[in-house]
Amino acid sequence: MKKIFVFLVVTLIWTACGNSKESSETTVPIALLQDGVEVLSLHSKQRCPTCIAIENETRNLLNSSFAQQLADSTVVFRVFDLSEKENQQIAEHYQVSFSSLILVKYDAGKPTVCDLTEYAFSKARVAPDEFKAELAGWLEALLQ
Repeated sequence: MKKIFVFLVVTLIWTACGNSKESSETTVPIALLQDGVEVLSLHSKQRCPTCIAIENETRNLLNSSFAQQLADSTVVFRVFDLSEKENQQIAEHYQVSFSSLILVKYDAGKPTVCDLTEYAFSKARVAPDEFKAELAGWLEALLQ
């Protein structure tokens, strides 16, 4: 009986871990733009109220104040769940392992990264208007 149990456990582990035929190719492009600003909201599977507020307030700002830039793809907003395997490359590229807010300005395809994570966590939930005003200032500066 013990041998059968051990055999079943080993078989289960082998089929669960080592029998995957996944491609190692990139499924999510790192950069989408030649020129413009990419707004990246990255989060883990379990989301706190502040993390949710960062995404919601960012989305609200973009939809209200940067609608034209979203429409013409001068500004691109992307949200990534870092717990999903296909998004691990994004996390590694930007060297993040937890919820983050990152702005990336592309000028002729060359990126300049602005990490607003610390500021976003300090303001998005407790002072959303202040957060949106500061984020709008960053976006306007990067779009020039």
